[in-house]
Amino acid sequence: MSGSVCMGGTFNSLHQGHLSMLRLAFAIGSRVYIGLTSDRMAAGARKYVVPYEARLRSLERACGRLGGKFEISELGDPYGYSTRLKGLKAIVVSEATAFRVGEINSIRERNGFPPLKSYVVPLMRSFNGIPLSSTRVLSGDCDASGKLLRPLAVGIGSGNRVKSAAVKDAFGLYGREIGRANFRSYEISSGVAEQPFGAETIRGALTRARESLRDNDLGIGIEAGLFSVEELNSVYDVQYCVIIDRSGAVTSGHGMGFSYPSTVMDEVSKGKSIGEVMSRVSGIRDIGSKKGAIGYLSRGKISRRQLTVQAVISAIIPRINAKLYADKTNASSSARN
Repeated sequence: MSGSVCMGGTFNSLHQGHLSMLRLAFAIGSRVYIGLTSDRMAAGARKYVVPYEARLRSLERACGRLGGKFEISELGDPYGYSTRLKGLKAIVVSEATAFRVGEINSIRERNGFPPLKSYVVPLMRSFNGIPLSSTRVLSGDCDASGKLLRPLAVGIGSGNRVKSAAVKDAFGLYGREIGRANFRSYEISSGVAEQPFGAETIRGALTRARESLRDNDLGIGIEAGLFSVEELNSVYDVQYCVIIDRSGAVTSGHGMGFSYPSTVMDEVSKGKSIGEVMSRVSGIRDIGSKKGAIGYLSRGKISRRQLTVQAVISAIIPRINAKLYADKTNASSSARN
């Protein structure tokens, strides 16, 4: 679109969320008007405020690199340019301040000005689901891109050592994207049958994830179950992983599915669990806590631990590709001022 655009904020510590808003404003507007919160107004909601002049210089540098025309003025109220300039065409706001647009357009209408088209930039979140903010950057919790500067606290909803080891393996593969992590395992009841079938499996993984979140950044639930595929006249063992973060966002995935011999399924249909039957067939006591049925059936080519790693990676994928999976993680670009 052509025409002038406005936006505002405190920009207490310029971060990627702010830059996303600025890039959008400069992309859609021929001129960008920015209201920069005064020290007095900013101090009302923050413990520490970077002095106005320092924030102004930082904002001017960022705008200069974007190459468009802009004007910055001190903002002493929630509205600034948005209610004063008749010729404005649009306003860029974060998801956190989008509620102001209705108020702004009501004031513009009373002033005889045309309403502004709003462009809402979703919140950018860290891997733990917490929105990126200047406060977090200044406190040292994360950097300007949202990457945590402390170890991620991960709760695992199982006391099974294979599952715990698999989670650590999967997270270790993404050290560059996720950073360091500390893990805590909890003995948690999934609330489903010992041998879950179909959707019951997913409910069990969800329960384990929610119950293990506690005071951690993430809660992880893993549950294996049997899924029937009528078209193939087969039943597959599939391991599901669910990850929930502190914002409540859930991502999930599963590993490869494999089938069992009909003799095994005959016993399962009589009420026995896969672990119970496969322990007897293989001669390996408590096989589920060791290489698993898949380890025995694949003749050692893939273990239960590797199978679980697949499921955990599948649940991590939307989180390390947050912009592509914004509907699942609500982790697109943002600015919390």
